[in-house]
Formats: sequence, C-alpha cells, structure tokens
Amino acid sequence: MSKALLLILADFLLISMLALARFDQPEEATPAESPEPAVENEETAAEKEDLIDVLKLSLQIEEDQREALNIALLEQEKAAQKLAAEKGDLEKDKSELLDTQKLLELEKTDLAGSFEQTRQELAAAEKEKGNLVENLITTREAAAAEKERVRFLQEQLQSRDEELTEAAEKITETERQRRVVEGQVQQLSTELQIKDTEKRILEENLLAARTEIETVRVEKETIQKQTDQLVQGVSVLAQSSTAIQEEIRQIQPLSLNVIFDSFKNNRAVARFDADFTGGRNRLYQAKTIFLTDGIETYAVFHTRDTPFRLTGQSANLQNVSGTLYVGKTRLPMSEAGFLATDPRVLAIPVDAEVVKNEGIEVFPLALEPLRFPEAVLIDSEEGYYGVSSFKLDPRMEGYFRMQNKVFSRIFGEFSPSRSDLVFAQTGDFLGLMVNNQYCILVDSFYFAGRIPLGANFSAQEVEEAQAIARRLLGRRALELQ
Repeated sequence: MSKALLLILADFLLISMLALARFDQPEEATPAESPEPAVENEETAAEKEDLIDVLKLSLQIEEDQREALNIALLEQEKAAQKLAAEKGDLEKDKSELLDTQKLLELEKTDLAGSFEQTRQELAAAEKEKGNLVENLITTREAAAAEKERVRFLQEQLQSRDEELTEAAEKITETERQRRVVEGQVQQLSTELQIKDTEKRILEENLLAARTEIETVRVEKETIQKQTDQLVQGVSVLAQSSTAIQEEIRQIQPLSLNVIFDSFKNNRAVARFDADFTGGRNRLYQAKTIFLTDGIETYAVFHTRDTPFRLTGQSANLQNVSGTLYVGKTRLPMSEAGFLATDPRVLAIPVDAEVVKNEGIEVFPLALEPLRFPEAVLIDSEEGYYGVSSFKLDPRMEGYFRMQNKVFSRIFGEFSPSRSDLVFAQTGDFLGLMVNNQYCILVDSFYFAGRIPLGANFSAQEVEEAQAIARRLLGRRALELQ
C-alpha cells in the first residue's frame, strides 16, 4: 500500500473520531428535570445516519482516489517501461555511436591521406592552371585571328550571296526574255506560215491571172482577126455570128420571171457532214447554183450556211465531208476555198462534165456588171425575188450597196438578206449578198485559202485558211455577219 493511501485512511479515521466525540460536560440528572429518553434516541439516530452518510461519501471519495491512483500507477509503470525501452535504445545508440566514432576515426585517417593527396593534386592543378592560362591566352589570340578571318569570310560570303542574287535575277529576266522571244518566234513562225500560204496563193492567182491574160490576149487576137474578117466579107461575118449573138445577149435584158425560172430549174443541193470535238455531229444543207469563169465550174455558198464560219465556231472541227446532189448524180466534194475578193463566199470546184450530162445550166459571170442600173435579187431558198437598184460605194471597192427595200408584184415589199443571189438583167451572175446591205461582185475565182474535204481533211489547214481569210476580211473593214 502506498503512502498516499495510508495518509488518506488516517485522515478518514481522524475525522470519524472527531465526529463521534462529545466535548460538553454532562449535566447532573435531577429527578425533577431529567431529559426525555425518546428525544435523546432520535438525536443519536440522526447523528448515526449523518455519520454513515459521511462514511459512505468518504468511502466513495477514497474509491475514486484509489481508482485515480491505480490509473496514475499504470501510467507510471508505462512511463517506466518506456524509460527502460529508451534506456535500451540509448545503450544501442551509444554502441552505434561508438562504432560511428571508430568509423570517423578511420575516415579521419583516410581524409588526412586524401587531404595530402588532394594538396598534391591541387599543386599540380595550380601548375596546370598556369599552363592553361598560357594556353588560354594563346587560344584567345588564335580565336581573335580566327574571328577576324571568319568576319572576312562572312563579308566575302555576303558579297557572293549578293552576286548570286543578282545572277538569279538576271537568269529570271533572261528566262522571261527567252519566253517572250519564244512567243515572238512562234508568232513569227505562224505569220511566216501565213505569208508562205499567201505567197503560194498569190503565185497560184498570178499563174491563173497570167493564164487568164493569155486567154484574153488570145481572145483579143481572135476578135481582132474576126474584125478583120468582117471587113473582108460576109462569109467571115457568118462565122462570127455566135459572138454577135453573145454581144446581143449582153445588151438585151431578160424578164424577171425568165431569170427566176432559169435559177429555179438549175439548182443543186449540197450537204456538209461535220464532226466536232466531244463526239458532236451536225449536218448542214444548202441550195446552190453553178458558175463558170469560162474555164472551171464552181458551186458557191455563204460561209454561214457551211461548217466553215469565220466567227470562231468552227475551231473544234475534226472532220468535214460534203456531197453535191446534181440531178440524179451524187458528186463528192474534194476541196473548198475562200474567195480572195471576200472570204465569206465559199466556192467548191465541180466537174463540168457531170453538170453538163445532167442538163443543168451553168451561169456565167457578168462581163459588164454596170451595164444596167438595176439587178435581180433572188432569195437563196426561193422565198422571194424582185428587181433592186444598187449603187457603188467608193469606200468599198468591189461591192454593191443594194436598195434597202425591194418591191415585187408577187411577194410585195421585202429586204435583202445574207446569202441572197444577185443576177444581172441579162441572166449573168453578179454576186452574193454577204450581209443585209452589201453584195460582193464575183468576177473571178481566186482562192484566199483551200480546205481539203473528206479523207484528206486537216484541221490545221482549216485553221490556216481561216486565219488568212480573217486577215483579208479585216482589210475590207466589214463586220462579220
């Protein structure tokens, strides 16, 4: 039992004894005034009860204190155990500390050796540092020289880059000039081809003109001989009666109906089968008559009635074949040509023997187109015909300006239109309406460009012929209609 518990018990016993003790003097009892026993017993019982309560309370306090002492004792035991454990740890730490001290001693010895070695190495390093400083100075000097050399090389490189840039610009400019020159060469080549074609055409026309001149010369000599013969006698006059009849025909006008009836009874139909890029096909059909210059026979059309228009719509032609229906005969077309007088007129050479065998009349070209002030205008589709006056336009050589309105007793008033045919009052062919105002005088068949048809068709030759035709037409200062 602990001292604290003994002290508590002693205090308790002392308090109990004090509570039970009575310190007043007892009064002597007299018979007359003796206290009542009942009252004394009640007080004694009450004091006992109070004493019991105090004892219970003290006992309860003691139990509480005892329990608190037990708890404190347990905590002290735990603390003692903890102190023992810590003591063991301290012993262990002490052992480890001793071991560490030994290790430190060893390390100290090693460090002393290392320090000496390090000191020696430091001395060597100092020496090496001096060497390095010298090397650094040398290196800096070399670096400065190298930097100067690099700067010099950079300047040279920059200068070289500028030269290369200028050279590249010169090369670019030279390439551009080369392309321009190539374009010019190509253009000149095209123009040269056109010039060659024109030269060839001119040579052909010159040859034809020489032939015609020779023919005219021969005819003139013949006429001169015939004139001489007329002077000599009646017999020679009889031989030249045909020429006289022709002269009479040239001065004797025919009626309008006779000319139209001759035109209608001697027509032929032409069909052009054209293939375009993309697989597109188109069939052109036009009616025509046959003309002769005294040597060859031709069928004539306005180019707008054929695949060979001059407005660029025929640029995609791949092939063109044509057929002329002359009476009951089918005559294939081998070539076509743009007339040099106006390329809007397309002429096709025809076999004169086939036309003659079919009994179709061939219209001659008018030798004196200005003999009469009026001409016969016939619609190419036979829709109308009538007599129209015409005038020469001094600005447009080789063209007639037709009357705007034409009056016919049968068809009433009508206006000329493109593709209409114009005849002299003698029945000879004057020309073709190239637009609604002008008629081109057809007096020869010189071609400005030839186009092969059928199996020999060439798109390139078509383009070349059209190029020449457009240039000639441009010189005429007329709009393409």
